[in-house]
Amino acid sequence: MRRFKVDWLQNALDDLADAWSNAENRDAVNLAVEAIDDKLAENPTEFSDRMIEKLYFFSEPPLRVAFTVDEVSRMVRIVGLGTLPPGPLGQAASE
Repeated sequence: MRRFKVDWLQNALDDLADAWSNAENRDAVNLAVEAIDDKLAENPTEFSDRMIEKLYFFSEPPLRVAFTVDEVSRMVRIVGLGTLPPGPLGQAASE
């Protein structure tokens, strides 16, 4: 059951398009996006790192997203996306 709606802001979508285009393993990026959507829709702060009052980071290798949470409207807004460096922490579980 999805408790929150996940909305990707345009700059995050642009970052995602760049990450996908430049990825050595595009399937890993696709799987990470699905996992990000699912996990943030269910419980956005459970596995996230709080950086400042309303900004959180969540990593799902090979991606890391920055997002905000509005508890009242049950909305998660992904405001930015980056890629993790290669290595044990930056590789998808399926690799």
